[in-house]
Amino acid sequence: MAFYVLVGFIVLSAFSVFASNHSPDLQRKLRLLRELNPKWDEDILVCREIMRHGSKSFFLASLLLPKWMRDTSLALYSFCRQADDEVDQEADSLSAASRLARLELRLADAYAGHPEDTCVDRCFSATVRAFEVPRGLPAALLDGFRWDLGRPRCRSLPE
Repeated sequence: MAFYVLVGFIVLSAFSVFASNHSPDLQRKLRLLRELNPKWDEDILVCREIMRHGSKSFFLASLLLPKWMRDTSLALYSFCRQADDEVDQEADSLSAASRLARLELRLADAYAGHPEDTCVDRCFSATVRAFEVPRGLPAALLDGFRWDLGRPRCRSLPE
């Protein structure tokens, strides 16, 4: 549950400034998305499918957003969704820690303009750079994963 609240906060924080102000700056940022990721139109379709199947509630709620905000939100959320799935793959904390380190590199590369050659990473990178999303927002998600890795896991309710 905390994951969904945090990701919702990230998405809303990133775009709240544009929700009430359809300025020429918004149009410039939307053009910039496609300059930063020439495959944006194809890649965002993959992000939509990831969210349609991997996070049905968020996907359905996103249909209420204006299209410009829906696609950019799905780009952010699909990265967060994949990150969560990647960290949760196994119970082994050592391998989870190494996957978390890999996610931190992916995040750094995305912000540096050198995303991994995947639909999700290209869309995420274009979105965070075009809309100047503070790196601390998605980094907070990774901090939450790190915190989860350090907590002892209970095997049963009495533990």
